[in-house]
Amino acid sequence: MPAERIDASTLSELYKKDVQVSADGRTLRVIGLAGGCKRASAEVAAQAADQVWITLVTTYYPPAGGGLCTQELYDVPLNVTLDAPLGDRRVVLESREDTA
Repeated sequence: MPAERIDASTLSELYKKDVQVSADGRTLRVIGLAGGCKRASAEVAAQAADQVWITLVTTYYPPAGGGLCTQELYDVPLNVTLDAPLGDRRVVLESREDTA
């Protein structure tokens, strides 16, 4: 997907600002972050006629028994499915951190 159609202005520099669109236009592949005690997921936050908002979620899972977590992060490809093909809409990438 062309960079000019991706708004990743709120993402930290750790995230790749990359979106791939499936042949049918309904599935988007985005890149989340995971590692150590953190897992990655993505969700479609909203869909409008001109934009689609995708939230990249990093969820922290505290280690059992008070153990330690490594601090490395790595890219994780994630798929989300839209209600309708993306077409000419822009994609807005946002991020959120959760704790399980």
